Amino acid sequence: MNRTTRSLVRRTVASGAVLAAASLTLAGPAFADGPATTPSSSPGTATEATPVQVAPLVQPSVVYETVSWSGYVYDRFNGQYLQNKPFRVTMQCTGFVVNPDGYVATAGHCVDPEGGKDAIRRVAAQWALQHYYNTPGALTVDDVLGDYRVDILGDGNQVLHNRVDREVGVSWGASVSGVKVQKQKPARVLAFQQYDEGDGALLKVDETDLNAIELADTSGVEINSGAVAIGYPAIIDSFTDPDLTPTFDAGNVSSIKTVAHGLLSVFQLSAQLSGGMSGGPTVDAEGHVIGVNSSHFVGEPFNYAVPAERIKELLDSAGVDNTVSQTTETYRDGIRAYFEGDRTTAVADLSKVLRDQPANGLAETYLGKARDLPAPEPADSGTAWGLWAAVAAGVVAAIGGGLTALVLLVRRLRRRPSPSIATVTQPAPAAPPAPAAPAWAPEPADRTVPTGFSPAGAPGSAPLGQAPRAQAAGVATATVATPAYCPSCGHSLEAGARFCGSCGAARA
Repeated sequence: MNRTTRSLVRRTVASGAVLAAASLTLAGPAFADGPATTPSSSPGTATEATPVQVAPLVQPSVVYETVSWSGYVYDRFNGQYLQNKPFRVTMQCTGFVVNPDGYVATAGHCVDPEGGKDAIRRVAAQWALQHYYNTPGALTVDDVLGDYRVDILGDGNQVLHNRVDREVGVSWGASVSGVKVQKQKPARVLAFQQYDEGDGALLKVDETDLNAIELADTSGVEINSGAVAIGYPAIIDSFTDPDLTPTFDAGNVSSIKTVAHGLLSVFQLSAQLSGGMSGGPTVDAEGHVIGVNSSHFVGEPFNYAVPAERIKELLDSAGVDNTVSQTTETYRDGIRAYFEGDRTTAVADLSKVLRDQPANGLAETYLGKARDLPAPEPADSGTAWGLWAAVAAGVVAAIGGGLTALVLLVRRLRRRPSPSIATVTQPAPAAPPAPAAPAWAPEPADRTVPTGFSPAGAPGSAPLGQAPRAQAAGVATATVATPAYCPSCGHSLEAGARFCGSCGAARA
């Protein structure tokens, strides 16, 4: 369009239109410099990392971030400002705590002034096409965008050309701050990298005891490594009630690429990113940050996260360490113990966290879940049962040994011979053998000997209860008389004596 034609479409200023369009607020995706990309953060689709377990580990460290841009828009073609008030644009991003003392990481393009000026020019152009130019429909946003310059008022109301005002706010809820209401704090931008220089940024809020997250060493990240991208999609806020619960999308690292002529690496993720998730963390299965959600190509399924080393560089430049508080470590140990089924550790750790952060919503929720886990068996139950078994075995062995000894004793006693009249069988033709030097005098064969008073082991005696052997056919038997004893005292009686010589008892 030539200058003559442009002069015909100068604005017609209506005071009512100027007042009606004094300020515009957009809650949309973050923008990044680069001719072919529109940065925004969104997740992947994981193979190893699962959102169910990663979510409670990471959520206390994720923050909701708003970046408001404002400036006066000067129309260089017509030589005047579009309105007497600055245009305002509010963008939504995501961030995460990297140090308990209020240090927050995000994407560089979320706080890059060039992106803010571009957003204000576009908003101003859309307003101007409706309220500024006198030929509606004859121009487009791209026709007039190059004519606009963004200015601000400095100290003393002097005009600062090609500048933009920036206000950054960080919000979190009970899961991060330990308060039951949404809490927002202003943030200062300590440093940032433009999109083609690393796309990282470091913010500072005046807060302490925040739940930081650990940055991982990404040298071990490979293609198909599991990943979960986390953030606050702006589109979701258009359909649901606003809250501070981020979205967790699982995926993997589908490729590792480079930008800036091979100087910087980027992780290509396997899921579509959406506006508002820029600056959020991409984490591994342990909940450690491997990257920062960065950008996607419009209309293409290519989505990227910059490695966590970009944030480490900014921390090193600021002299800040990526540290995690003891309370945060205890919280994550308790969450891991819960998913491992360790009721005792989970309850103990999460209870301690609630003593330090009484309103930590996630700690309270998972403490209740941990208490519902099955109670563990006593830690020494196996040892106790083994001890009881050993004692029982010892008792049984002792009883068995006693019984065995008793049986042997009884058998030995039974084997001792008892007194009886013994008979000796001899072949019929042979004469009966003479006694082999008996220790007592023989009794006449015709005298009666009381049963039971023969001394044990006397020659010719048979065991108690043993019947004499049956007389074989054709064999004669001879009876050998045994000595007589006193029925009262057992003293040996003289042959033919009627009384016992020892006790005087009458002989039976």
